[in-house]
Amino acid sequence: MKINNYDKHDPPSEDEVAYLSVYIQAAIEKVKENKKIILVCSSGVGTSQLLYSRITKAFPDWEIVDIVPGSRLKKTLSEKKCDLIISTVRIEEMMIPVAYVSALFSAKDIIRVTETLFTERNSQGK
Repeated sequence: MKINNYDKHDPPSEDEVAYLSVYIQAAIEKVKENKKIILVCSSGVGTSQLLYSRITKAFPDWEIVDIVPGSRLKKTLSEKKCDLIISTVRIEEMMIPVAYVSALFSAKDIIRVTETLFTERNSQGK
């Protein structure tokens, strides 16, 4: 391994690799848990439905509780609870984590959403 050669460390043992694998898989599973999502879009119904479709395909266990324009977000949050806001437009800072994505929801967007949840979970000490 390059890191081992560069830093002159012994290669990790099979037990260490197994532990790290289990730890990483557990973190992935926590991020994939059932989540309630609100989508914020500025564009038309067609783009919103495309985004909805791609998110449910990438995260099938998640429930999208509403799709709203940014102007209706505060009202919607007063009526519905969610774990994450996924938005295609900039919104004011929220107490709920916000992941900003493109309307086409690419592989980079999937990573961004996952990182947002993982970072939020770790900052809360969970």
